[in-house]
Amino acid sequence: MKQLLNGPLFQVFEDEQEHQWVKHPGAAVILPIEGDKIVFVKQHRNPVDQVLLELPAGVLEKGEDPKECAQRELREETGFGAKVLKPLFEFYSAPGFCNEKLHLFMAQELFLNPLHAEDTDKIEVVKMTLDEALQTKPSDAKTLLALYYLKASQ
Repeated sequence: MKQLLNGPLFQVFEDEQEHQWVKHPGAAVILPIEGDKIVFVKQHRNPVDQVLLELPAGVLEKGEDPKECAQRELREETGFGAKVLKPLFEFYSAPGFCNEKLHLFMAQELFLNPLHAEDTDKIEVVKMTLDEALQTKPSDAKTLLALYYLKASQ
């Protein structure tokens, strides 16, 4: 296997079959529930040049526990902490070219607990019910998966 790129977060490799793939440290995704509302973030995503409605999420730091990452990202992106952070399941985002494993958590009993980060100034926090969220037709895969999981478990 040959390494083609060594970036600060990701590495790109080419394997013996000449397939290129991205090595990713993994990420945490949070499904924050406050009463009958879900807490989302709206932010511009450069690769698709759109503002997307998403669940809060973030990349694991080296050696970081996914639950710690989930709590940190929830605080940075929404200003909330969670007394209850329940792991739901893990999944791969795009295993055809990337080994990114996403760890989905449900956050409940939210409380204000902001943690400022450099890249969160342009994030808008939005709260809506599950039905309202599904009507917006989110295009982010991790958000869609979590919302349909929640709908199926009701």
